[in-house]
Amino acid sequence: MKKPIVRTKKGDIFSVNIDDQFVKYFQYVTNDLLQLNSDVIRVFLEKVPKESDLSLGEIAKLPVEFYAHTIVSVGVKLGVWNKVGHIKDFDPYVPVFFRTWLERGLIGIDEKKIHPRQPRGWYIWRIEDSELTRVAQLPEEHKKAEIGTVFNPFTIEKRIKTGTYGLQNYPYSP
Repeated sequence: MKKPIVRTKKGDIFSVNIDDQFVKYFQYVTNDLLQLNSDVIRVFLEKVPKESDLSLGEIAKLPVEFYAHTIVSVGVKLGVWNKVGHIKDFDPYVPVFFRTWLERGLIGIDEKKIHPRQPRGWYIWRIEDSELTRVAQLPEEHKKAEIGTVFNPFTIEKRIKTGTYGLQNYPYSP
């Protein structure tokens, strides 16, 4: 049997099962043109009992734990998360910096596939930026910036459940 087409849009809220009793929520808030036009989500901090009667509006007001890049519809197709609803009026502003590291061996990029003139090192940006900013050394205030890689749904699920992506070779990784 063919699976139905998954349609997602900005404002959608999703749940991720933490265990038999709790879920955590995230909201698809925007797209990042500088990172493959990927979906940007904000993950809410609190674990909520599955039987909770929180409204979508109350969920959207929970404190934010982190922001990340992923492809939301793929997570739905794979059953990693479930859509619980949509909020029409929400603030899509992402108030954080993202960072990425371009260097052989750290994020699995084949050196031969990198353009020879592509400078290695750190890049930082905000969602509203028109280009990445290269920095030779990551400033102290950006060492805790969110990793800007587009993560697969299973890696996002891991961070939601454990607080870490599990990237041992990535500098300053949560």
